[in-house]
Formats: sequence, structure tokens, C-alpha cells
Amino acid sequence: MTLRAALISALATVSLLAIATGATATGVHSPRCAKQSRDPPLHTSWPAARRHVLPPGALALRICRYLGLNTRSPEGLGRSVLIVRRGEIERFARELNHLRLGSLTAKCPKDDGSVIVILASYPRTTLTIAVDLRGCNDVSNGSGAPGGFRRYIASMRLLKHLAKLTGYRGYF
Repeated sequence: MTLRAALISALATVSLLAIATGATATGVHSPRCAKQSRDPPLHTSWPAARRHVLPPGALALRICRYLGLNTRSPEGLGRSVLIVRRGEIERFARELNHLRLGSLTAKCPKDDGSVIVILASYPRTTLTIAVDLRGCNDVSNGSGAPGGFRRYIASMRLLKHLAKLTGYRGYF
């Protein structure tokens, strides 16, 4: 085997291992999106998540857009995007951390199950943030008591940013 063939074989092996483990080109582990939304688990006892929707220090964001109930693939994965650029992660942190707190008793009749799930990778944990695309446009990272977590209201700016990244063409 020539040196060139050996290098190509080694690169192919490393690439396959990275794909299999969820590692990115920057070496950051990023969880994969589930095939269906099925109400992502939203409970965290991480103290930083009580102070910030997206606490500082995220290494990567995996953004998963799930389809609504009125589609051919109800709750199926529509698209996923991985963000590893520091500036883009910080932009999301600013947008998410400036949302206003919402009501815990809101009724959302236009909610069709369309949701974006943001999987934020940190050195020692992963934080799940859910953003409802229809209805009340709730945002939560699961902080607070189980079943009684804090709900924030998504800004139009955040919704448009997420829509552009994930190819969402619906209305809010």
C-alpha cells in the first residue's frame, strides 16, 4: 500500500468514527436529534440553567426542527443544524437570555406540535431547550420544579432566526 492510500484509508476511518460518535470537526461532542420529538425531556437541576435559558460556556448547539401534527410525518424530524462557531453560539445566548418570562397557565389553541429543540453541548453536560413554533411560542430549558418549569416567550427575532437556519416556512 502506498503512503497516499494509507493516508486516505486513515482519514476515512477517522471520519467514520467521528460520525458514529457524534464528534464534530472541532472535536466537540454533539448529540444527535431524535427521529421524532415526542415531548423532549425538559427537567434540569443544573443551577446555571435557573439563571440563564442558555448558560455561558456552550461548545456546540444542535438545532432540531420537528414537524407539526398536521403534516405527512407528524412530530418527525424536519431538519437539523449544528452550530460550533463561538460568535453564533453567543448570539443565540443573547437572544435566549433576554426573553421575558411567560405565564404557567396559558392556553395555546393554535399549537400544532411544531417545535425546535436546541441541544446545547457543554464540557460535562447537555442542556435541552424547547421552542414551540406555533401557539404560545413558549421557550423552556426545564429549570424549576419537575412539571412546573419556567416558560419564556419567544421573540419574533428568535423565531425568524431559527426559521431561517432550519428552513421553516410556516407562520408563527
